[in-house]
Amino acid sequence: MVCKEEVLVWFKDLESHNRIDLVYELLNMCLPFEVRFFGSCIEELGRLTYLELRGPSITANDVEKLSKDGSFTHGILDESVRHRLIIYMSLLSSNNCSVANWFYQNLLRTDSIDEYLKEKGKDEMVHSEFLLLFTMALHHPAFTFEQKQFFNRVLMSLIDIRENRVSAKHSALGYPPGFGYPTQKSMDIPVIPVKTAPTTCGDSPAIFHQPPGLSHLPPPPANFDFSSISMWNRPGFPYGAPEVSVCIHFFTNHSVVLLIIHRM
Repeated sequence: MVCKEEVLVWFKDLESHNRIDLVYELLNMCLPFEVRFFGSCIEELGRLTYLELRGPSITANDVEKLSKDGSFTHGILDESVRHRLIIYMSLLSSNNCSVANWFYQNLLRTDSIDEYLKEKGKDEMVHSEFLLLFTMALHHPAFTFEQKQFFNRVLMSLIDIRENRVSAKHSALGYPPGFGYPTQKSMDIPVIPVKTAPTTCGDSPAIFHQPPGLSHLPPPPANFDFSSISMWNRPGFPYGAPEVSVCIHFFTNHSVVLLIIHRM
């Protein structure tokens, strides 16, 4: 069962581009009336910072003011330009295609982006800001489909660079990607075989093996037929089925099969 508190803690620790991408996908899964309700809630939350962001919002939607701003000539690799672009992208109206085209031609699709991808930038903070910026551009409705295709290619390249960097770091520490702990020195522990299924060929009877760590359990009855129900011979089930009936549902594409197993 998924715990709401655990999901909130997990969501809080995500990077901004992951939070935006996740919320965008969740909104697309909602019903129309749910989306309208969330829109009202977001509008109310936006009023809390309306006065603070009123000035940047006007600039972000005025292509003439943006064109006269000489600081953008430094390019997207400049930290101040990148930070302002992230703010302007969040304040850009959904139908302001003229400003979206200006961002695309002057900042988002330039030689600076190709240069960064070729050099595989090492600064994690800069890389995170690029991930955030192109995630916002990919999901923003003011950009065209062709522009979003380019954003998606750049975003995939950025993600690949991040994953390869993390993979190389983990390999250098001596443990495979996906594991958060370095490889510990293995201990010599005797392996005790556990039978997981009875013999299916021939007439040889199945042999019971005591599961490791459960040596205190008594052996099964001598007349117990292990071949009757193979699932109870898996590790974790010492022997035999429970006293009560067990209902197992098998879901297929067109039907539901109910299997009732009862210990005789």
